[in-house]
Amino acid sequence: MRKYLGYWCYDTYEQLEIINRLNANLSLYSNYFQPIMKLKEKVKIGSRGKRIYDEHRTPFARVLERKEISEDQKQKLKAIYTSLNSKQLLKEINDLVDLLFKTLTRK
Repeated sequence: MRKYLGYWCYDTYEQLEIINRLNANLSLYSNYFQPIMKLKEKVKIGSRGKRIYDEHRTPFARVLERKEISEDQKQKLKAIYTSLNSKQLLKEINDLVDLLFKTLTRK
C-alpha cells in the first residue's frame, strides 16, 4: 500500500473512502493479475547460499491448483476472474491515487 499511498498523513473521511476503494481494487489486481515468485528451497553452497524459486504464477492460479479448495469455491473465484478487466482495474487504481493526492493538495 505504501507504494501507492506514500507516507503522508490522511485524516479525512473522504480520504478514508478513497483508500478503502483503492485497497479493494489493489487486492483484486494483485491476486488475479500479478504473478509472484515463490521460494521453493534454499541451497547452501560453501559459504554462499542459492535460492531456487518456483515458476511465476498469480495467487489465483496457485489456489486453483490446490486440492484442499472445493470446486464450488474455485467456480466462484473463476467467476470473479472472468468479470475483471486488468486494464480497467489498473486505470481505476491510478485514478484513485490521483484523486487521493488531489485531496492532499486541497488542504
